[in-house]
Amino acid sequence: MPAGLEYQPRQHESGDNWSGLQFFDDRVLFFADQMGRGSPLHFRYTLRATTAGTFAAPAPSAYAMYGPPVTSSGLSATVTIR
Repeated sequence: MPAGLEYQPRQHESGDNWSGLQFFDDRVLFFADQMGRGSPLHFRYTLRATTAGTFAAPAPSAYAMYGPPVTSSGLSATVTIR
């Protein structure tokens, strides 16, 4: 999670493809029961801007906790809060 933002919980929050989540100061962990080859997972959550500035949003990464070693990663980005 980029600096300058914090998680804004919503009641009864859920996702299309995930079974649990944990929020920390520097990262968000999503847990999915199943992943299909070639089928994207969509994770949605709300963040609130708390500090103005330009911050780096690290690239997302995913890995299988059990089973064969499978990994995936995304692109990093820059977030500007005014």
